Amino acid sequence: MNWDAIGAVGEVGGAIAVVITLVYLSRQLNENTKSIKLQTLDSTFRDWNECLAEIHNTNGVGLAYSKALKGDPLTDLEEHELTYLFRRIFNTYAKLQYLKSVNAADPFNTESMETSLPYLFQMEFFAKWWPLYRDRYAKTFRDYIDERIQNNG
Repeated sequence: MNWDAIGAVGEVGGAIAVVITLVYLSRQLNENTKSIKLQTLDSTFRDWNECLAEIHNTNGVGLAYSKALKGDPLTDLEEHELTYLFRRIFNTYAKLQYLKSVNAADPFNTESMETSLPYLFQMEFFAKWWPLYRDRYAKTFRDYIDERIQNNG
């Protein structure tokens, strides 16, 4: 065997090693992506559960939310309580919308967000709240919510 043949065998061996490495890295990247999506799912579930616990456990917030859903008049205190609840809810929505924009949001939470927004938009309280607080959110999120409002949810 001459040096040219040995070199050719080495090049073939190197090419095979590169292909094996690329396949391995591709699988690792897929696993990492799955892991990140599961972490965002878990994080978003925690956010929602905290909001629900707040509605259930905090005196007045659950009642104020229920009254707002029915369209009943709210006291100043109830509006104040709902302001902070809506901030928490819309912070979670903003996070989900951003994760969706970078393809890191899971479809389950994204769909949940999409289906629950119309209920909030129907509240008389929301019509007062959004214009006061919309500028506290990123432009892409404001545009997203504004477009959803125009399209009736």
